[in-house]
Amino acid sequence: MTAYPLFCKVREVTLDDGEVVRALVPDNAISEETLAKVWLGRTVAVTTETARNYDQLKLLYAIAQKIADNTERFTNKDHVIREIKLNTGHVIREQYNIPGLGLVFRVDSDSIAYESMKQADWEPWLDKALAYIRSDLLPGVPAKVFRDEISLMLGDDLWPKAKPDHSRQPEKAGA
Repeated sequence: MTAYPLFCKVREVTLDDGEVVRALVPDNAISEETLAKVWLGRTVAVTTETARNYDQLKLLYAIAQKIADNTERFTNKDHVIREIKLNTGHVIREQYNIPGLGLVFRVDSDSIAYESMKQADWEPWLDKALAYIRSDLLPGVPAKVFRDEISLMLGDDLWPKAKPDHSRQPEKAGA
């Protein structure tokens, strides 16, 4: 059995007979090409997992591009992202025992690719990355000004929404 990564959105689809059903619809061109390789009528096994939030990744790279474009400290957006990963502790640590030299340690930035990091790990790291950007890479830039400029650049507000506070217990009737 061959496994292919396939990113889909759940949509309501109207069948020829008028019945409305929920269906997995490819979310991008690569997923469309992947699905086209599957024979019509063939049964496939699907394991569902909520994919990472693409808009949040797009937001981070837009911020990195903005920083790279407006400073001589970084060569490009990837350099900015690497700096953010290193300074937020998203790293790989390796140890080598080199004959005649001894132990050598190497620290490098870890991957934030979809297949390397689940959404549950991504969101806290993104919060840490945004805090690092505000405090170290863009100190003194008011948060609203920065947010508005990035949203304008993207043509959309992709900033993470405030998380609801589920810690409060609902009040009991008659209390």
